[in-house]
Amino acid sequence: MSDKGGFREDSIKAWLLLLKAVDAVKDEIRHMGCIRAKGISPGQLGVLINLALTDTPPTQMELSRLLLVSKGNITAVLRTLERKGWVERKADPTDKRQKRIALTPKGRAVMKSIVPKISEKVYSIFGAVGEKNMGHLSEQLISLLMVFPHGGDFMESINAKMRSIKERRGGF
Repeated sequence: MSDKGGFREDSIKAWLLLLKAVDAVKDEIRHMGCIRAKGISPGQLGVLINLALTDTPPTQMELSRLLLVSKGNITAVLRTLERKGWVERKADPTDKRQKRIALTPKGRAVMKSIVPKISEKVYSIFGAVGEKNMGHLSEQLISLLMVFPHGGDFMESINAKMRSIKERRGGF
């Protein structure tokens, strides 16, 4: 817990470890055959998973905020997914100026084909943490997320996704 140049060494170490762990998990998933075969980028996968686990299709702005990406980035990703026929923009029933983003049947079929494999990969990666430590890790990550202005929104989104997974028994 020494102090170097005004920064606490343990905080910097935790930050670097978190970045490296996230990159490693993303890299493992990105290199899975089912992801490569369909030409799915990490950004596209993030959008597809969020859409698959959402009961109410989000607006483009909501999706951008949830994924912590710019409007320009989300626009480019959605354009590619639309060209593949995996997502569509639908008029919001309460505000015709807004567009809601939803998976198409083809997009839902893609998710059904890859999610079980991704789920197994994630389970095998996090299995190394152990069942007991997984709860502690989740608690620490929640504490970290709650530091940020939209932490509550993130947690609401995650909890809704977890409810959706349970209701669907892991299916998409």
